[in-house]
Amino acid sequence: MAQQVYDNLYYYRGVLDIFSQKTRWILVIIGCVVIFGFTAFPVFTAKNTGTVIEQSTHVPKRDLGSLDFVVRKAAHVTVYAVLALLLFYATGKRALLSYGLATLYAASDEFHQIFVPGRTPAVQDVMLDSAAALVMIIVLRQIRKPHWSS
Repeated sequence: MAQQVYDNLYYYRGVLDIFSQKTRWILVIIGCVVIFGFTAFPVFTAKNTGTVIEQSTHVPKRDLGSLDFVVRKAAHVTVYAVLALLLFYATGKRALLSYGLATLYAASDEFHQIFVPGRTPAVQDVMLDSAAALVMIIVLRQIRKPHWSS
């Protein structure tokens, strides 16, 4: 199973290489706008995601337990892993620069939450976002060549 996942990642590793440098940065900007939108709109607050999960699963909020928390944190991991991927290719595969920019954007996103009603900034979220970016960059650096023989 692990070999199959790795082989798929290796196969698609250069998919963003087909885009021009300008297009790669446009994709980064789109990613940042999407993250900004998630922060700016009240529908994505902790209070409201529980309601969305309740309506989607037909399970009462009181029975959801930590599912709401897990879904919100999984969203953080996903969007910052994707942002790191986009930054990695936009910066010419410069890992440290990509990581720094992703972390800086995570911090600015949490700062932005100060001004959004119903949102609460958290240093823990910056740490989670930063860790997601770091893991993605490590994975991207590891898939340069296959480690398993077929």
